[in-house]
Amino acid sequence: MFCDQCYILLDLDVSFPADFQVKGQGPRVAHHDSYSTLCKAAHAGCELCQLIVEQSRGGSILPSLVLSGPKWQIFVEITHDGLIINIPIPIGYDELEQEKSIEDFDIGEDNIRLYISTKYNDPLASLFSMRPLSEDSNSEGCFKIASEWLQTCLDTHDKCPKQLSPLPSRVVDVGSDSIDPFLHISQGESSPWLALSHCWGQQQTLTTTSKTLETFSQSIPMSDLPETFKDAILITRRLGYQYIWIDSLCIIQDSLQDWESESKKMAMIYQNAAATICADAADGDHQGIFKATGSTRQKFNLLALPYHSSQRGQNGHIFVSTRQGRHSLQIMPLQTRAWVLQEKALSIRSLHYQSTGLSWHCQTSSSTETRPTLLQSLTIRELHRIPHKSLPPRLDYDVGLQAEGDSATLRWWYTQVSDYVARQLTFKKDRFPAIAGLANEFAKRTGYRYMAGIWAEDFHRGLLWKGAVPEYYVGTGPSWSWIGAEYNQLSGTFCDGTNFMKHCNDFAVELIGFSEPKTTDMFLGGGAATILTLRGWCKEIQDLFPGKRFSCFSPLNVGSSLGLITVKPSPTTNSIVGGHVAIWMDKELNLANGQAILEEKKIIIIRISNFETWEAGSAHTVSIWGLLLQPIGELHNTYQRIGLVRIIKSNAATESEGFNLRTIRIA
Repeated sequence: MFCDQCYILLDLDVSFPADFQVKGQGPRVAHHDSYSTLCKAAHAGCELCQLIVEQSRGGSILPSLVLSGPKWQIFVEITHDGLIINIPIPIGYDELEQEKSIEDFDIGEDNIRLYISTKYNDPLASLFSMRPLSEDSNSEGCFKIASEWLQTCLDTHDKCPKQLSPLPSRVVDVGSDSIDPFLHISQGESSPWLALSHCWGQQQTLTTTSKTLETFSQSIPMSDLPETFKDAILITRRLGYQYIWIDSLCIIQDSLQDWESESKKMAMIYQNAAATICADAADGDHQGIFKATGSTRQKFNLLALPYHSSQRGQNGHIFVSTRQGRHSLQIMPLQTRAWVLQEKALSIRSLHYQSTGLSWHCQTSSSTETRPTLLQSLTIRELHRIPHKSLPPRLDYDVGLQAEGDSATLRWWYTQVSDYVARQLTFKKDRFPAIAGLANEFAKRTGYRYMAGIWAEDFHRGLLWKGAVPEYYVGTGPSWSWIGAEYNQLSGTFCDGTNFMKHCNDFAVELIGFSEPKTTDMFLGGGAATILTLRGWCKEIQDLFPGKRFSCFSPLNVGSSLGLITVKPSPTTNSIVGGHVAIWMDKELNLANGQAILEEKKIIIIRISNFETWEAGSAHTVSIWGLLLQPIGELHNTYQRIGLVRIIKSNAATESEGFNLRTIRIA
């Protein structure tokens, strides 16, 4: 049921005439003459007025007031994606001041926005840009939207590569409704393919092994496939493609040789795929793409309004909602997995199946199921936007909130690292391989040399990570590399490489050399280094505050700490390092006996560099950054990293006091 004023809005010739359509916003149409009459219509059963009153700030008093005159007139405007309701209200009116005339109050305006959407096949779809979220991502409308996104990109996006490439070694031929899928062994022929990005999950998924390779090359019955693979094959068919690459089926899982060979091609497979299907909402292959999105799919209360336009000869329905246009940001299960970071970054085009609906991402634009024709231009740096250009060593960042050029390129890498270490891996041995494709592509574009996750040309920044090193990662890589560390909330941002703005040349450590690679592939095995040889300024921990003992404190006031601790002289001294030193421990330290433990282990500090930092909301600060090192057994001058050190620079004339120039090795 709708009131007479709302029926006027339902005539598009009045509320959204054709000559206003290009502007995307109709004229201001008079609605009810005051808030009190709006409330009366809502009470009488008008569904649209009820929705407006629910969203208003009129409270419980204003509906009872008699408001007359043009200044209380309510107006409504229709746009291509919403209703804008302007309600005049007296500012500050409440029960305590009812003796004061309503005319004496200033008038404000309560601006309410409701979202309008139409189904993709509705005659009014050409007027309104939003679509209601479908109940099922397997719907005809979802496939139509996905197909249009993909085709628009292939046909019109110059920034999105679209060359036809040779097929990967193996792909799944998706067959047809009458023919089961099978594993296609390519012979170097060129043909387009899709790729799947998915969570394997805790349940055993279907894999290709040395024993099943020949059988799968003949047929893989659909009934044997886990739900996610079935859905991916259906999507591939509906989008008009014959092949899809699925890692568990296209790599022989019990062959280390095949796994290493195909892992090296990971970047090519995702880069050259026509698109990547991302099963974001599924936490395992047993769950399926469609079922996973259906069970968690956001539901909106939609009010159907019968609209018509005699001039256009159109009739149809629009749907009004209070939240339809707002996408809540949720971390989908897929985006918690470490392998998926490089799959996402390497993909030219991605089709995401999420609980918030379908979404599209390419190198030119992004879009969502509820706003399928609103292709938003990308403003952030993407891997494929990084030019093939040698970066200079010891790069200083541009000053400003929006980094551009070389600064943006290097910052992009450190952002990826911080994201990567917060993600999960089922097999800890995959720590290097799961980011190898990304590192390899970055090296090709920048000319930088890879050293176990750190770039030789930017090693000063690269060494200054902070996190936790769990026992199960000990030995995964050298102690100076972040590859064996995880994000720790008490440490804060894992990789502050984005904030180290400018190198200060005084007392920076010198990279003398690094050990030769122990693996045949520098990216899969961590790069060309296990031991770093550095020449720099060192100080023993017992000399941190000359002649004074020190105490260790935790920001959380607990007896032991993994993460940030502060070290202060006891009693206070006029030491060159000022009032305290910040240390981020890689492993837990008993603070009650902190100094004794550190001195007993003969811990030293090596200065890596002075950096000018600029953190949001803070002034520019110059700090001494160094590593906390512990000797390794009886090996001469050989250490392992156990923490990160920051000393606020305070006295430039005496800052070298207590530091000795040494050449050391860090394993």
